[in-house]
Amino acid sequence: MFAGLIALCAILVISIGALAWHFIGRVRALETESTRFFELSRDMVCVAGFDGRFKRVNPAFERTLGYSPREMLGRPIAEFAHPDDREGIGGENRYLDKDGEIHWLEWTSVADPDEEVIYAVARDVTDRKMLEQRLELLSRSDPLTGMLNRRSFDESLAAQLAHA
Repeated sequence: MFAGLIALCAILVISIGALAWHFIGRVRALETESTRFFELSRDMVCVAGFDGRFKRVNPAFERTLGYSPREMLGRPIAEFAHPDDREGIGGENRYLDKDGEIHWLEWTSVADPDEEVIYAVARDVTDRKMLEQRLELLSRSDPLTGMLNRRSFDESLAAQLAHA
């Protein structure tokens, strides 16, 4: 009877060990997979603390803004923002790259209050913003002369009348 109990305990320990080994392997595989997505993403992926400082950034930040992850870690996100946009980080705003050029970034983020971190993804939408500005200019001016068109005149007139 005692030998049967020992055998049963041995089988139980081996089974638990095999399950634990399986779960450890699965967790490692998931960590490897998530690291690959983090490293390979063309979008900028980061983790920031509730203090607004970068804790982790992927290589897309260096490709877009020119700063290495080492240069960004521990520094406030707002430090990289355009001075006029530092109050309203998030949504769409301007950031300066290492050479001082402006990049429009569109942010999506979610906070984890338990860990006191924010997971965020930013996409460089500079080309789209430039196209929008160009289209806005074209919609308000004559393409041949560059002079303001009727639409601009009407809007300006309405603004002046409201001001008066």
